[in-house]
Order: sequence, then C-alpha cells, then structure tokens
Amino acid sequence: MQVHEAVEGFLLDCQVRGLSERTIEWYRQKLSYLADWLQEQKVVSLERVTTLHLRTFVQQVQQTDAHANNPKKPTLSGRKVSAFTLKGYTQTMKTLFRWCVAEGLLEKDPSARLARPKLPRYLIPTLSVEQIEALMGACDSTTAIGFRDQLILLLLLDTGVRVSELCGLKLRDVHEDYIVVTGKGSKQREIGISPILSKYLWKYVRLYRKPVDSAQQQLLLSYRGLPLAVETVDDILAEIRSRAGLNGVRVSPHVFRHTFARTYLAKGGDVYKLSRLMGHTGVEVTQIYLKDVQAAEARQGQADLSPLESLDIGKRKRGHWRGFQGKKSREAGD
Repeated sequence: MQVHEAVEGFLLDCQVRGLSERTIEWYRQKLSYLADWLQEQKVVSLERVTTLHLRTFVQQVQQTDAHANNPKKPTLSGRKVSAFTLKGYTQTMKTLFRWCVAEGLLEKDPSARLARPKLPRYLIPTLSVEQIEALMGACDSTTAIGFRDQLILLLLLDTGVRVSELCGLKLRDVHEDYIVVTGKGSKQREIGISPILSKYLWKYVRLYRKPVDSAQQQLLLSYRGLPLAVETVDDILAEIRSRAGLNGVRVSPHVFRHTFARTYLAKGGDVYKLSRLMGHTGVEVTQIYLKDVQAAEARQGQADLSPLESLDIGKRKRGHWRGFQGKKSREAGD
C-alpha cells in the first residue's frame, strides 16, 4: 500500500470515529506533508518507511519557516517552527503508524523509536480583569452583532469551552443554569453557567438571534444569520482586541480557556471537578493549570519579604553608601 493511501484510510477512520473537522484537518495537513516528502525521497510504499526516514523528516520540519505549511497563515520568514509544532508532527506520525499496525497494514511500527521533542516550560497566558473589561467595552451591546460578541466573550470566560464546542452549541443545549457541550469524541458534558451568562443567553435568543432558516438550531450565528464557523470566532476576537487597544496581548479562545481554569483553581475549585468541566482525558492535563496557579501564589507578597526591605536604601547620607539612588544619580549625570 502507498503512503498516501494509508493517510486517506486513516483520515476516513477518523471521520467514522466522530473526530471533529478541525482535528481531522490538523491530521490531514501534517500527514499530507509527510506523504509528499516521502514521495520526493522515492519512498512511495508504506512498507519502505523506516525510522531514519521519519527522523530525517522531523529534521526537515525543524528547519522550515513558521506557518510555511499552513495555507491559512502567512509564512514567517526567518522564524522556524516552534517546539510545539514539532511535537505535533511527531505525535501525528506516531498516531498514523500505530493505526497502520493495528489495521494490519504494517507488521512493525517505524515510529516506535522516534523520540518526542522536549517542550520548554512556559506560563500559560491569561487575561486580567482590566483586559477583560476592555474587551467587553469594545463591543456595542446596543446592536445585534455587538451583543452577540459580548455573549461570545462571556461564554468563553464563564465555561472554558473549546472554540469548536462553542460553535457546536445548539438551542437545545442551553438550560437555565447549565449548558450541554459536545466535546472530543462526541462526548457530552454539562457545564454550569452564572446568572449573568444565563441572562445574556435568554436575551440573545429572544431579541438578537435572527436565523435565515427558522429550523436552524445552532446557537451562535453570523450577521447573515448563518452558523458561526470556528475561523470566524478567531477573526471576531482579533477585531475586538484591536478596538480595545490591547496590542501585544494574545486574545484567543484558548487564552479564555486558560483564564477560566486558572481563575477556577485560584478561587479554591477542585482540580478533579475542573478536569471534568474542561473535558480533559485525564487530570494530569488539568494539573498544568494548578502548577501555574501555585507559581503565582508563591510570588504574591514576595516584595514584603525581600531582604531589601530590611535595608535603608536611599535613607543613608550621601557618600556613605550610594545604594540604588546613587546608581540613579550617576546615570543621570549627577
């Protein structure tokens, strides 16, 4: 069997298993690049793929400009793909070849000894109260579109849903104090909502939601009355951020998801309950947020406990000990 055929078979199986369109497209983009590259190396048959081929491909990806293989984003010349992108390619290849072995297309998995790249530890970005208020204020709630945009912000912030789950919400999924979300693998879960969000949902459905087709069940609609797409939500958030003047601040559905999780934990929420609310496959994923919250708590009050607080910096006579003020004076040319 050819590599391209195996990829198409794998993607077909993903559809049968009910994976989201976004996930399938994520697989397709990366695996098509792999299949094309292997064909350039004269490796057409699936049985001829070796671990060395896959390692060489990873090295090829590592040297590629960021977004070079993403048709939806402009290529960033001079900036290479991130470690997270590299991990995505490695993970995708391992998933494909494990599937090939399970389906009897291969006897051995050539990706079994392919090492996953190490990821840097970084703090997950979140939004401050001031930034959230600026975003809300950038929406004109007296108009149908402005009210819908505020509702999108509140839904993301109050529930922590993924953008695909947000766009997938139906009218029947909205209840007085909770919503029903369909997540990965078509698994459903209930998420409680605040009275404020409940009021916004009630008002939006009765006053501002104007579908082209009265039979349309999708909750969030475009200004034309059509179902809201995932890409459209990204564009909406980018426009709101621009109007709010939050240049340099990342505003995306995933940032709202992180903000929801960290706020929940910072206020004493249980990490196991949060894992269920967010639709994580295991609590290990959710504990990443817990570590960030603990790091933030550890630095609170640090200034009051600093050794510098016991020093009379700036209070000593000039010439006895210059300290920080002396440094400042020298820099000022004193």
